Amino acid sequence: MIKLNLTLKQKYYHMTGEPGKMYELRRKSRWITSRLIGKDGNPKRYDQVELYIGYQRGRETKLRQYTGFYVFTCKAIVTLPSKERIEMQPGDYLIFLKQPPHKKNKHP
Repeated sequence: MIKLNLTLKQKYYHMTGEPGKMYELRRKSRWITSRLIGKDGNPKRYDQVELYIGYQRGRETKLRQYTGFYVFTCKAIVTLPSKERIEMQPGDYLIFLKQPPHKKNKHP
């Protein structure tokens, strides 16, 4: 499994990857661009996204399926479930997430 690791602030961590916000927003930067787009200019492939709170040891994490990303081509306002409005700029990213499938217990 190839995993994309993303660190979030606590206030965003609790809503990201949950119903109502199955995406993560990222400002354009060399770091996130290098994670999403290969040197050949093609999108990198991931199976999962691991979301973290901050940088502390023993931090809380959650896994979500990675389903791709979108690059904003114009300014856009995104309203979060908390009603906070975030203005996205051209070149910013929206990373799509999906709940992992539930594992069914097999009974003998």
